[in-house]
Amino acid sequence: MTGLEFQFLISAGQPIAGLVWDSCCPLLRVLERDGSQLLIDTSRNLTIAEDRATPAFGHVRQLEWSPCGRYVAFLREDHVDIWNTRKRKWVTSPPAWDRVERLAWRPNPVNSEGQLSVATPCGLILWSAEGDFDSRFPQLSSAPTALAWDPTGTWVALACGGLHIWNARTGERIVLAADALHELAWAPNGDWLAGASAHAMFAWNIQAVLHGRLDAHRVCQMESPVSRIAFRPGGNLLAAGTIHGCVQLRRPVVAAGLLRSADLGASVTQLAWSANGKHLAAATSCGKAYATRVCR
Repeated sequence: MTGLEFQFLISAGQPIAGLVWDSCCPLLRVLERDGSQLLIDTSRNLTIAEDRATPAFGHVRQLEWSPCGRYVAFLREDHVDIWNTRKRKWVTSPPAWDRVERLAWRPNPVNSEGQLSVATPCGLILWSAEGDFDSRFPQLSSAPTALAWDPTGTWVALACGGLHIWNARTGERIVLAADALHELAWAPNGDWLAGASAHAMFAWNIQAVLHGRLDAHRVCQMESPVSRIAFRPGGNLLAAGTIHGCVQLRRPVVAAGLLRSADLGASVTQLAWSANGKHLAAATSCGKAYATRVCR
């Protein structure tokens, strides 16, 4: 196994809230907690722009950008705020739901540029950024801990005790045995769904699941708890970051498919693949950002 060589980019001096790649070139946007963003040319390790993208994030539990890039949702301790980045104003806030646990934007929303899924112990609610409710799923048996949509916006995966997969259009529901998942990631091609618990990773073949093979998954044990997971575009590689600073590249189709790894020295808080899948960026809890070229 060869090492994964990351290039140090910046030390932001504050927690990094997000990493976003440009769609057609190796430019990385580093979003900081004070609302500013740095634009970095990773091919030259050069910071070429700085701007204020959003209001200051403050104490935010989760930050999620909509697929169209127009909205950003802030999950705070007791409420959800949504910012329209083009009009630079707050969207009318959703109702004050009790105990919102997780957020995720729906890809390809129906009749809406931005549709946010809000997971609470009372169920999963779809709410458009224009202020309308779309639908509501059944009450959950326990507090949700992870949430992810498939790339078509049809299936949503929700970890709450077991792993629940709902068809948002037909209401079909599949329940898989997978306890204590705190991270979920759907492959961009829709073929695989990955999940992470404290010291293990899982990957389900979705076509096998839809054909009734509810135990069709691969498992690998991790030496330290997983903090972030992210599929490469195309779905052939899965990146995993741990609280002890390790970043690993794995193949989801092979249980022992560890290919390369690197140690970044601090808990991994963000992972982001470039649109062409050639670059992987990572951020750590001490406010440092890194990038590596995975293939030529």
